[in-house]
Amino acid sequence: MEAGSESPRSIRSYHKGGSGTLTGGGIQKIYSGSNIPNLKEYKRKLDSRLGQCILLCLITLATLLCLYGFIHGAVHDTLYTYVNRTHQIVHELETAVDENFGGVRVQNETAEKEMDTGKKWLTSEELMDYSQLLTKTRSTIWHLFGFNLVLAFILAAVLFLIHFANAEGTYVKFLYRGVLIVCLLFLVAQFLFLLHPCLVAAFTFPSMVDRLFVEAYPRDEYQIRGIEDAFSCQFNPNPHYVEFGLASPCLLKLKNSSLPAYGVVLMMLITLVPFVFAVFTYAWSVCIKDKKVVQNARRRVELNNQRRVPIPNQPPEYSMSSPPQTRKANPEFV
Repeated sequence: MEAGSESPRSIRSYHKGGSGTLTGGGIQKIYSGSNIPNLKEYKRKLDSRLGQCILLCLITLATLLCLYGFIHGAVHDTLYTYVNRTHQIVHELETAVDENFGGVRVQNETAEKEMDTGKKWLTSEELMDYSQLLTKTRSTIWHLFGFNLVLAFILAAVLFLIHFANAEGTYVKFLYRGVLIVCLLFLVAQFLFLLHPCLVAAFTFPSMVDRLFVEAYPRDEYQIRGIEDAFSCQFNPNPHYVEFGLASPCLLKLKNSSLPAYGVVLMMLITLVPFVFAVFTYAWSVCIKDKKVVQNARRRVELNNQRRVPIPNQPPEYSMSSPPQTRKANPEFV
């Protein structure tokens, strides 16, 4: 070593009092981005995710519509027959009264009858509205089921070509986006049809059943006995029999078998899921992912995933030239 030169420091002098292990932050992923969304990136995310979202919604809606269609179908035929038969009776009564007393006398006669007996009478217009509502509801349910099923098959075939058959090209992209647009337009139309007549009918059916069998007249006793035999129930059961499960009220069965309002609301919410997903994807790129709470949560999830990665056990490697040495037995224990 030359004179006048300083002696080099040892590596240990840099780690005074330390354990010798290096500490530091290392490489960390930064969860941040610009507030201006990248439209190409947004389109890429929608192309890769929106199709699966719409497909799941279509399959779910088709399943629910089929289920409610069969459940509602058992009551639909019975109520439709009863409403039409009652409409014929009311129409014949109105025609007979109109021929005998005239149009003005009919209203007065009906009002006097309601005041004297306290009974409310069904009108032909009211029964006609019930009949049309039943027909529209059943037809809408099965038509929506068919459209959901057909679009689900078409979208599934296109997704299979893109993700599994690796079909690429401009025409394939246009076909895929065209199918997505058609599905979204159908979901908008389906939301309107679920709103009317399905949701309106779901809220109308319980009051309609009470109106037909409890509140108003006339009542077709022959049709009522047929309903009791078909559903194994009674319209005026003994309360003690109902309490012990020996009799079942027909009103409760008819209302429970009709289209439920919560089911229609659920299908309407499922119809809106793809639109909410598209808006959420855009909002995520713009502002949500840059929030401090979201960044901390994503960082914690990534750290937990890294800790869960199993470290494979690597057995010791032996070369052919130096075989593994075996431990010799102690002669004292032989």
